[in-house]
Amino acid sequence: MTVDSRLRVLHLGSYFQGENDIVNLMQRGLAPLCDMKAVDLQLYRTLRGRRIPSSWVEPDEGRNWLRPDKIDPIIEAFQPHVIICNAGGISFRPEHHERLARKGVLRAGIALSDPDVFPYHGRVFAKHFDLFYTNARSSIPDYEAIGVKARLLAFAGLPEFHRRIPGVRKRFDVVVVGGARPERIGFIENLRARGISVGVYGGGWPRSGLFRTKAVHGEAQVRAINSGKIYLSFSKTTAGFVNVKAGIFEAAACGACILTERFPEMEYYFKYDKEILGYDSFEEAVNLIKRYVSADGLYREVAGRCYRRFLAEHTWHHRWQKVLADVEERLGNRQGKYQ
Repeated sequence: MTVDSRLRVLHLGSYFQGENDIVNLMQRGLAPLCDMKAVDLQLYRTLRGRRIPSSWVEPDEGRNWLRPDKIDPIIEAFQPHVIICNAGGISFRPEHHERLARKGVLRAGIALSDPDVFPYHGRVFAKHFDLFYTNARSSIPDYEAIGVKARLLAFAGLPEFHRRIPGVRKRFDVVVVGGARPERIGFIENLRARGISVGVYGGGWPRSGLFRTKAVHGEAQVRAINSGKIYLSFSKTTAGFVNVKAGIFEAAACGACILTERFPEMEYYFKYDKEILGYDSFEEAVNLIKRYVSADGLYREVAGRCYRRFLAEHTWHHRWQKVLADVEERLGNRQGKYQ
């Protein structure tokens, strides 16, 4: 590679859940930062759906190996200093990693569904990347156990997309934006039985008088978050792990008052009782909701503190600044030149 004062970044993003898909929002957060930092960026979308065949990859037990015949011509033309493989189980095969390493191309991998996918994704291919990031602080010991020094890349929000929408009526005491699970259905049914109005947006909910809903994407998702006085976030993942969800930061970006279970990791991002509300039992959740929606402006005070913390620390621009700094450090850049 020739000496160049501009860092060349090739971002391979896997997303298929609409405009508000996390990887799509991450790409949108990375692009202006690259403009500011004199970074040349190329973005490619490698997967368009779970069941839609992609010419980019070879599926293999939940992993998606990038095809050399598809990606190598792009690499040859662009000559990237770093290639970022973002979510969706996408990675180069080991021998492809080795070829890129010999050319001096840095590879950075990102997992956005840990701890759930670690056994199928990270455990298999994280060791072949120069840099690897996980969304879950609790997964870092799992990576250490296989000899990988994974770095935390927590979820964040994009304030250019998730935002306050003036004029949207607060129709509900509580709003839930997410898919159905048995424990969630019961929780919401019990809230409603206690006289709390709950708006539900998401897929898989039972078709009944209580639940008439569907998944929302794009602007409709942003409006859904804005439609409640309190945003209720359930902390368990599909596999039953407790984790800080992306929705926390999206709701914060929308200026919502957030309610979730109390668990230690949340305190790294927002303070309970000051910036968000936390509960240890259903009864405590009911009491908090009734207190904060009945007292004039009380939920708005918590939401305001949360929003200011979000803007100061938890946007995708903040997260990408750390990643680009890691890349520059790993490349050994000392005088603003890249080989």
